[in-house]
Amino acid sequence: GTMEKCLRFDDQSENATVDHNVLYDCGEPAWDPSSGKNSGLGLVAKGDGHYLYANTIFQTNYSDLCMPSCVEKSKPYRTQFPRVVQNNRTQVFNSAAATAVATCECPAGSEPGGNFTAIYKGADLKLRDVANHDYRPADGSPLVDAGAIIPPYTDGFVGAAPDIGAYESGGDWWQAGCVGLKGC
Repeated sequence: GTMEKCLRFDDQSENATVDHNVLYDCGEPAWDPSSGKNSGLGLVAKGDGHYLYANTIFQTNYSDLCMPSCVEKSKPYRTQFPRVVQNNRTQVFNSAAATAVATCECPAGSEPGGNFTAIYKGADLKLRDVANHDYRPADGSPLVDAGAIIPPYTDGFVGAAPDIGAYESGGDWWQAGCVGLKGC
């Protein structure tokens, strides 16, 4: 596993585009003494105005998507101007977040920030062969043709509609991650 977070935009980040990523195995097991509170966040998107689409996120210990919707916390160690509501304009679509979508640092009971379209939150993504790094949707996967058509982001999809997640069933295959490279 990895410590804490797989992918994070820090405070006051703006207008990031994150697409076609596979994020998994984030965080240390709860029994591990090095595991911090809420260890295991897949994608943490602080700030606003992001486009997050076609991402596959699973096997995180705490939350697959962390989408704050509150005003950024005051940080006494640095200047923050302006402190605005986070993820008011952020668009999140055609992504799989298998375990949860959380608000992270916002008060309990807050709704996640961002505007969500075609997000799959089921536990079984039915991916081809995770053990061998093949994250394409398998036959019968709920991700196939379940996405929204949002030009130009989804241009070139195969089938009746775009698939949810990083891979398009029947589309080009590419190997995600640092597999077989020095240092992996």
